[in-house]
Amino acid sequence: MKFSVLQENLSKGLTSVSRAIASKAQLPVLGYVLLRAEKGVLNLTTTNLELGMVVPIGVKIQTEGAICIPAKVFSELVNELPAGEVFLEVEEQRLLIKQGAFKADLAGMAAGEFPTLPTFDRQKLMEFPAEDFLASLKKVIFAAATDDGRPTLTGVCFNFSGEGSQMAATDGFRLSVVKLASDHNETEKVEERETIEEAIIPARALAEVVRLASEEEIGDRICVWGGKERQVKFVIGKAELLTRLIDGEYPDYEKILPKDKVATFIGDRETFQRVVRMAAIFARENANVVKFTLEKGAMTISATSQALGANESKIEGRVEGEDGLVVAFNYRYLLDFLTNTTGEEIKIDFSGALSPGLFTDPSVKDFVHVIMPVRLQSEDRQL
Repeated sequence: MKFSVLQENLSKGLTSVSRAIASKAQLPVLGYVLLRAEKGVLNLTTTNLELGMVVPIGVKIQTEGAICIPAKVFSELVNELPAGEVFLEVEEQRLLIKQGAFKADLAGMAAGEFPTLPTFDRQKLMEFPAEDFLASLKKVIFAAATDDGRPTLTGVCFNFSGEGSQMAATDGFRLSVVKLASDHNETEKVEERETIEEAIIPARALAEVVRLASEEEIGDRICVWGGKERQVKFVIGKAELLTRLIDGEYPDYEKILPKDKVATFIGDRETFQRVVRMAAIFARENANVVKFTLEKGAMTISATSQALGANESKIEGRVEGEDGLVVAFNYRYLLDFLTNTTGEEIKIDFSGALSPGLFTDPSVKDFVHVIMPVRLQSEDRQL
């Protein structure tokens, strides 16, 4: 194998695939990057057996071939090189690197030692408009659990249908649900093959999809592939990300969605976000509790701290239903929702002081967010 490549392109590609490298690999090859040069492209491939990435970069090839190289050392060397053309050649399982007065060689492993990634031949599940898909992921990923106590909750549940997909994530304290229409559905075009109707995809892998999309030319669509391998593949432009699915049964989150309401508040999102951030300064000293009190034409947001004092702000808005209702929430969950919605207004449907609150963006019909309330102590009911 012999080729040349621009240092800046190689460095960028290695940075992208580095997140699928095993930090403490039981198999030495999982700490390597597979370099495969063919048809004018160098494919960089890494995997930790849970997550896999393939990122192509343009190169000038004299001789095609493949080799596995220690990823960390190779990346460190490439990052220290100045911008410009770098020449690479494989001789007897060693990679020779040359640029100007610099040269180095790295011991490698045979490409055949690298784990084989699934090909997903004719198993396309969906095509989504790229911008819509990435925006939808951002609305659900943050609600997934980050600890492994309940593994299924560390994932996002996808329900695929002929019309598109419904995505849901919950950590037991909040729930995000997004519906997204598909651009193109392949599931009915090929007979006698296994496909997926529901999948629990690790939220960490989906965060990498979002990150990879920010680094690559993604085009106008993102494709999702999957089948009997219990893995799915995301095609993002010319790059690919593969991940194992999480085994288990996802909770019936439809039961969590409030069906009734006793009051509704609609107000300016930016004002609401600013007031919650102000309340958070005091709430940090009191279990992150922020209190909402509804009244005619407004809602008061308050927080107290024995060490710091108290804070109270009134937001004007449209209020319907029960006057005087008092509900408390964890401010961190509120800010997570507000950070991941962009509409001018927010709408909150209250079902009672100890019932979940339903948070929506009135300008987005297919996104709902539920936050469980916090039980107030009697002394917390007065500011």
